[in-house]
Amino acid sequence: MSFTNNLVTQKTATRFDPSATVFDKVQVPLFDLFRANLEKGGGTVLKGRTFKGCILEGPAVVLVLLGTRFLRTNFNSPGDIREILFAPVSPTKAIGAIPMADCVFEDCTFVATGFTGHQNFIDLMINELGGPKGNA
Repeated sequence: MSFTNNLVTQKTATRFDPSATVFDKVQVPLFDLFRANLEKGGGTVLKGRTFKGCILEGPAVVLVLLGTRFLRTNFNSPGDIREILFAPVSPTKAIGAIPMADCVFEDCTFVATGFTGHQNFIDLMINELGGPKGNA
């Protein structure tokens, strides 16, 4: 299996401030944001961030926590939305995922990113986006 996408190979046009609460039309490598947040003392959970018109890059798995919303989001699912969803095995933790709480993604595109969260989140994603397009 190979995954190619021109969005992945684009250079980040603008450096972003990892402590910002609003990101507007920037390309954000998710792991870089996670690491910068951790280094600045922000903890392991990315909280209260708003992303508008951004390209969010993996490879990564996002742990979707309470309050996180997706508005007109392109998950870039190559087919069935279930291909980018990971059901958690533990009821309390998802080690290795990037946790996001109270975040809003509006008109954003995710690239090479998977998602996990509470079973209700997984079910909602499948029910709402189960078709081949993968847009919210």
